[in-house]
Amino acid sequence: GDGLPGGVQLSLAGAAAIPITDRLELSAGVGSVAKPAGLYERYARRAPNAAMPFHMAVAGNNLLKPERLTQADIGMQAITARSTVLLRAFARRVRKQIGVMARPQYVNAHGTALGCEMSLAQALAGEFIQVSVDAAYLWQRLSLSRPLAPLTARVALAVRAPADLFMLELGVRGASPARFTVLGAPYRGAGYLVVDVHLEVPLPRKLSVALGLSNAGGTHYGLHASGPVRGSGLLEEPGRQWTLRLLRAL
Repeated sequence: GDGLPGGVQLSLAGAAAIPITDRLELSAGVGSVAKPAGLYERYARRAPNAAMPFHMAVAGNNLLKPERLTQADIGMQAITARSTVLLRAFARRVRKQIGVMARPQYVNAHGTALGCEMSLAQALAGEFIQVSVDAAYLWQRLSLSRPLAPLTARVALAVRAPADLFMLELGVRGASPARFTVLGAPYRGAGYLVVDVHLEVPLPRKLSVALGLSNAGGTHYGLHASGPVRGSGLLEEPGRQWTLRLLRAL
């Protein structure tokens, strides 16, 4: 049970969807997942850990109890001939969260999170232009704060040429500043705005070539906790990236 360091842990989840009309559907779900402590988290001696800021020495704790995450969500989806709208909200409770506090030792903590997300796709000018908008908001109160931006969003414009000569997509994604803690020390991750470009051209024999440019402006931004990096506490994502892919349809 949850009261023991080990033992059998039970994880359950269920979901249901109810069609209101032929274009509108409501859905709901609930689940509970257990995660036992790993061997390192339980028995590590106080030795440098490459996963921690500055390779800080973190001691294991053989009294750690399994972490349990329970979440419930509700959503709505509406689909028409030219548009799709998705709305979803959730509540999450974390009990006995496993992590590192100010003292260099693994401990159990707790937390609560509430969030919502929306997605919209709208076709314009027939099927030649499509606009999509995705946004999500997260509020959290965790003893062991993790680096999650309160607000994230992406807006994209896709243009498909007549006769499928090519498809060009321009996307802008960004996030608001995030506040969190690393080993008890407060940090603030800066918000960011990034531009992506994607071009796909069909070829004979069901082939196509795709050229992508991520982070076209070379913006400096970070998503993952790694200890102080340029004073933000975040590990920076790669800068401008080019990708070239050859695809084949089945």
